[in-house]
Amino acid sequence: MTQDPFPEDHVPKQKRYLLNPNNLLLKQLYAEINKNREFYIKEHTFGNLEDTLHSLYPTTSGPVGTHYWMGMPSMADAIANAFERPVMYFSKNYSQTSFPHFCSTNVQPPIMIALINKPPHFVSIHMKEGLSFPAPMYVKNWEKSAIPKALHWAKLYSQPLKWPR
Repeated sequence: MTQDPFPEDHVPKQKRYLLNPNNLLLKQLYAEINKNREFYIKEHTFGNLEDTLHSLYPTTSGPVGTHYWMGMPSMADAIANAFERPVMYFSKNYSQTSFPHFCSTNVQPPIMIALINKPPHFVSIHMKEGLSFPAPMYVKNWEKSAIPKALHWAKLYSQPLKWPR
């Protein structure tokens, strides 16, 4: 498991904003949420969609307040849809898999994110080769909001995963 994919710097890890405003990944995530805003509002994915969009682009170049921190597991759905691959979220108290709602299965590996409690921050994790484990349960009622061709994600991830995938 990789602890922190970001280089050490003078800003404490728990206060770092993981993606800068010029990052293409942020722009893609913003575009996804904006494009499918009616879906996210209907599904109650975010407490306030406008606040979520605003939080993706902080106006300061230094550390930001908790208002700008990524919220999980709610952001996992948007990440899965933006990058057309499952997102597996792991924490001490809760784990889940979020599947894309709008695309069929593909060969892209899942995005795996873990919450480290002390200090609280998210990290990208990578599984060791040869490891086999079940994917965390996927989001309840996901099938009700996914398009028909996306429903195959659940079957693909119903068996223990073997790495590399």
